[in-house]
Amino acid sequence: MAERLFLPCGCRLRDQWGGGGLSSAFRPAMVLKCGITFWLAPRQGGIQGAGMIESSSLFKGLPTEILDKIAKLRVRRQLAPGDVLFRKGDPGDALYGVMSGRLRIHANATDGRDALLNIMGPGDIFGEIALIDGLPRTADATAIDKVELVMLRRAEFLDLLRRENELTLHLLELTCRRLRWLSDMVEDATFLSAPARLAKRLLHLAEQNGVPIAGGIRINLRLSQRAIGELAGVSRETTNKHLRNWSRLGWISLRRETVVLRALQPLQDLADTEAGELE
Repeated sequence: MAERLFLPCGCRLRDQWGGGGLSSAFRPAMVLKCGITFWLAPRQGGIQGAGMIESSSLFKGLPTEILDKIAKLRVRRQLAPGDVLFRKGDPGDALYGVMSGRLRIHANATDGRDALLNIMGPGDIFGEIALIDGLPRTADATAIDKVELVMLRRAEFLDLLRRENELTLHLLELTCRRLRWLSDMVEDATFLSAPARLAKRLLHLAEQNGVPIAGGIRINLRLSQRAIGELAGVSRETTNKHLRNWSRLGWISLRRETVVLRALQPLQDLADTEAGELE
């Protein structure tokens, strides 16, 4: 099996959306028995706005002169814990990049239930679709802790887009990659069993928010089992059953709203298993 790289503390290896790679700041931290290497990248005051634009999957690969023009459009914004950045139905008038802190992307059902869709941390950029089409937001975004953002306003960005043909072509290519990624997500929902989807989501959470500890890696987020299930598209009852079983097997440790991954290879093997092969 190919070696998997995990970048803890909210950082990630950019892949299917284009761009990325490991900077020289990353160093190997530990190798667990399953042969999966973890890379430690301690935060040092968050990510700077200009550097985030240059290294983001959205803009990486563009000429320096275009990146400089984009960077001049950025505006900083701060949120306190619990502040709402936008709600579903709000105008899609800006793109956001997280410099420090974390936000919940979530949706409210008509019966009052709240579904967690994603968690954005330092280096993540979101709202790029609204930046182009200007349609209303499809979910809520709420600060988990103190957050510092950079913002690109749609009207100013579109003015630049009209003048820079290379930027337009770059975004079209990115849209194609995004469609391919969405196709992969649909395939997961169609062909992966519930435990496979759950294992894959736990590994993804560890990749984005993992902190290496003795004997494993802790997902550095307070997540209920219901929230983990929502992220994987699995019911709370099914999530509870599999997490408890994996805990008995020694693959994970469950604490109060905290999960520690203890044996990564079995989880990876399960995540690679198609529906019907292993329940």
